[in-house]
Amino acid sequence: MNYHVTQAGRPFARTNRQTIEQRADILRELGYRQPAIAEICCGDCRRQQQIYQEQLQTARYCGLDLSPEVVALNRANGVACLAGDALDTAVMRQFLDFDVIFFGPPSQPNVMDIPGCLSAPSRRVMRLLSACCCKS
Repeated sequence: MNYHVTQAGRPFARTNRQTIEQRADILRELGYRQPAIAEICCGDCRRQQQIYQEQLQTARYCGLDLSPEVVALNRANGVACLAGDALDTAVMRQFLDFDVIFFGPPSQPNVMDIPGCLSAPSRRVMRLLSACCCKS
């Protein structure tokens, strides 16, 4: 299979259909059948759940987000979603029995400056990762 970046002129986003379908293709190639999938920092994850269910017949799907509004939106749309910080080990322990865990922090370059978007420890880790791993 030939994996590629998103269509020309469209910004990369972990929630666009093309990216999600590529994830499903990769999981299928790796032999996953009816996997349990978790999406950390999920945002509005209706599209992810729908595509994974259609293409992989997921056994279960659950999102995690720091925003109570996002969690409420997902739940209102029938998507299992927990509220919590990805750096909280007690929260993350709930995902240990999932087959696949996608971690997709928000892609805005200034996400660390959005009040309430990430807890202080999360912002520190994101800055460290950016400084160490994300240089061109």
